[in-house]
Amino acid sequence: MKIELGSGATIDVWSPETVKNFIVACRKDKGIPMFRTRIFGKRIENAVIGVCWGGEDRVPSKIFVNPPEKDVEFLEEDVGDWRRLLEKWNFIKELEECKREGILLKGYKLPLITVD
Repeated sequence: MKIELGSGATIDVWSPETVKNFIVACRKDKGIPMFRTRIFGKRIENAVIGVCWGGEDRVPSKIFVNPPEKDVEFLEEDVGDWRRLLEKWNFIKELEECKREGILLKGYKLPLITVD
């Protein structure tokens, strides 16, 4: 189920594959994938909002519906959502590829810094 919204955001069903595709697209755009489970401090009912922060603005936000409660709790327990999700779902190849991408912020490409 995909519905086009006025802002360019789309709606998709939450699954490891759809979330992975969003993360990979955002990182290839030099953005940082972020996931929101709350608005104004209140939990969003039956949805998670995916936002591609920064980058070249080619990846629209996405509203993922029907996320499992355990995944919502997973998102709320720590930072670094996109890395933790790819690792949790065993998308190791994609995780390594995404880590190698830089970050573009308002026309300035930030240096790639790796921390082991």
